[in-house]
Amino acid sequence: MTGTLAVLTAAALISGCDPVGATGGSDAGAGSTGPSTDPSRTAACTRFFGDADYDEAPAWRVLEAAAVITSTDDGPSDGSPATAVASGVETAFADAPEDTRGAAADVATWLRTAPAPGEHADLDTFAVTWRGLAESCTPDSTAATWAAGHGQQGAKPAALVCAETFTAPSTLSVFADREQVAPHLTAIAGASPQAVPKSAATEVAEASDLLTAQSVAVDDPAVAAALREVRTPFQDALQGDLDSPGLHDPLTELGAACTAAGYDVPDPLAGADPDPSDGGTA
Repeated sequence: MTGTLAVLTAAALISGCDPVGATGGSDAGAGSTGPSTDPSRTAACTRFFGDADYDEAPAWRVLEAAAVITSTDDGPSDGSPATAVASGVETAFADAPEDTRGAAADVATWLRTAPAPGEHADLDTFAVTWRGLAESCTPDSTAATWAAGHGQQGAKPAALVCAETFTAPSTLSVFADREQVAPHLTAIAGASPQAVPKSAATEVAEASDLLTAQSVAVDDPAVAAALREVRTPFQDALQGDLDSPGLHDPLTELGAACTAAGYDVPDPLAGADPDPSDGGTA
């Protein structure tokens, strides 16, 4: 992860929000600007970003498409998958005010023009256009408010934190791919006991920072406590103790806390590699 995306992610961990909205802490609280006076913007933004249940938000299809585009050698063979997603973005905001339509058009343009370069596609530019769309939706969407970097610590909905951990693509997180955060965590610290790879020092630090930020941001004490338990093996590894007890129990407890908070997590270990001998990092 380099360039603008790296800068945005690093700044997010300091100021309180990553490009996907992992944390909060800016002066503007979540929803502090109040909803806009245009119901068409409210409808488009909340529907696109998934407020307030965050169950398969259309925004996630865009994040997944961006991750796929930047991880393949040549991009989609005919561009049609990315084009379809781009058209979906434009359709989602077709009735929104002009400024929001323009921000959505920037995202759609990136999707249409990025596939050809394949792995060299400019994810930095996508991060900037994505944040621009989130900024335009900030008056109306809590998820967009966090994605734009304007969330307030302790006010991030538990459902959004849980969705970002278990369901949403991690395209603009420190992991920067289409997988969810939870499988990345188990790839580093294991679902069952294993040694944290010495070569994973950077990933360990990034995961610890991400979990810390989410635990500070979330509005639910039980979810915050569970996130801190998930973080423990990463903090231990940073102190030199590489013997991870595994994340089976902590992630299970986090899943239960999320379910209790209203976000159902049927399988908190989905995507985890049960065989620690496979090792590796995200």
